[in-house]
Amino acid sequence: MGNYEKPPYDPTKWYVEVLFQIHKPLFSFELDHWQEILREQFSVTLDSLYTEGIIFGIEAREHPTNNINQIQITAGSLKAHRLIRNIVQQTLSGFTTPPSPRTDLVYIDLWMREVDSIEDPDIISSFYGLESALRQKFDAQFRIQEGSIVLPTPPSGHIYYRICKITRPAGQAEIYQANITDIRDMAGAGSGLSPIIGGNIFLRDLADVSDDQADAFANMVNPSAINYIVTIDDLAALQLKDLSDVSDDEADAFNNMNSPTASNHIAVMQDIIDALAALQLKDLSDVSDDEADAFNNMVNPSASNHVATIDDITNALAGLQQSLTVGENVTAYLPLYLKNDGKLWKANASSATTALALFMSAEAKNADQLCKVYLSSQVITNVGWSWAIGGIVYLATSAGGLTQTKPITTGNIVFIVGVAISATKILFQPGICYIEVA
Repeated sequence: MGNYEKPPYDPTKWYVEVLFQIHKPLFSFELDHWQEILREQFSVTLDSLYTEGIIFGIEAREHPTNNINQIQITAGSLKAHRLIRNIVQQTLSGFTTPPSPRTDLVYIDLWMREVDSIEDPDIISSFYGLESALRQKFDAQFRIQEGSIVLPTPPSGHIYYRICKITRPAGQAEIYQANITDIRDMAGAGSGLSPIIGGNIFLRDLADVSDDQADAFANMVNPSAINYIVTIDDLAALQLKDLSDVSDDEADAFNNMNSPTASNHIAVMQDIIDALAALQLKDLSDVSDDEADAFNNMVNPSASNHVATIDDITNALAGLQQSLTVGENVTAYLPLYLKNDGKLWKANASSATTALALFMSAEAKNADQLCKVYLSSQVITNVGWSWAIGGIVYLATSAGGLTQTKPITTGNIVFIVGVAISATKILFQPGICYIEVA
């Protein structure tokens, strides 16, 4: 610890400036307070824009060259201790091969610490050869906890935020992308900092919720009951079971969650896990039109014998993928246009007749087969992409190609396919207008 004349500046006094007087001695604590006033003003501004703990980027991914007991952490930024900390892309090693099936936690540790001239000789005055002041450093370190995803209690002055969990079978040293699940507590959009509108709308799983607050749906209705707002993503991560242990009059899991005191089967976190995992799922095709609203059906299951589950919703949303006939062999994630023969062909920006890419293939199919396609306004994920986040994605001049470089050759067509919202995701938003390069 440094040798300081007075305690740190008290922000509740609302000082905004230190006024140095002529012919008066200057004391070290006044310089300290000057710095702390500036920092407090900066932090107040940040507090008005960003929620504490907001994370941009900093995603865990399979290591591109060596995935043996190590992963790659992408670059990004986060807010902690009321300041912004940038993180560079790096390799996180130190995992061990699990002797039995195991789930590990990756989290980031952030804290402030003092640095003296022993650690950093550059702070010694080159003129006097003395160390007159220390430095305060905003430090960050990724850490691994094997065998548990419960965030440990940080020591005083430290803040922990979760990044991902890694689930592997016994004996598997490799860490594939499929083994990595993103559990960043407050993940912002994109990799750059941008204002967050609407407050704490970020995700945590149910491990942080005590038993009497584990009713996810009641918590959604009354989020003020706990600091952790549970969302649909929390439920998607749960391993689900059926309702065979619930009596007939309690078989509506959602009603039971809303009124847990109605039976001995109080819906806590484990009930949700037990209730929702190995359901044999039905889509909504066997539900009549007036019952097809999955959420209404959940609220009023007696309207139909088919109680809509989370998988019904998934299947219903999957219906946004239409099946249309392709005129040539295609693979997944290709922009397609509708030719006058009524079939879909690979779009390209070399001609106006082939540039109206209103569809994107969702699977590989041969010519004259029905192919599932994505339609406008869907978020499409392809781990093979590597986009510049926030950049426009254009139709390329090669058949079925995408690019972030705008075509500039005379006669080429400038056609916007969508926007990259991460390195591997685009918001597919094709229009019906295009520009021909003159």
